[in-house]
Amino acid sequence: MKKEVVIVFLHYSYSSYLLQLRDFEPSIDCPGQWGTFGGGVEKNETIDSAVYRELLEELHYVPPSTRKIRTYTTDNLVCHSFCCDLKVPLSDLVLSEGLDMGLFTMDEILSERLYSQKYNKHFPMAHILIEYFKDLFDFIALAR
Repeated sequence: MKKEVVIVFLHYSYSSYLLQLRDFEPSIDCPGQWGTFGGGVEKNETIDSAVYRELLEELHYVPPSTRKIRTYTTDNLVCHSFCCDLKVPLSDLVLSEGLDMGLFTMDEILSERLYSQKYNKHFPMAHILIEYFKDLFDFIALAR
């Protein structure tokens, strides 16, 4: 059975994106790398409910709405990607999972090495997310 997850591209007017520096736990995917917020879809949970639950758990944030972008499927994973506007200042968010969070521009994300203010050093982007971000940036460009 394939694992089903949701990821959310949180943004301020598509100019900067909020990412999470993942824990260094070897048991999680992409430890010590920058990633999006999101997580596994629980049994008997809708995909939309999973998006809102994950954002509430990880940031104490409930967006006014989300927009489905695309579903990616591999041999063992189904990944539903969403985007939503951040409608609150960063100071209103509470990071409950991960080591750090930061806002990054498209160019910074595509550089694949992002700076953590908290740790005063660069960490890599989760490699698979680079392709997902490229798809998102293409989607945005076509929509404008």
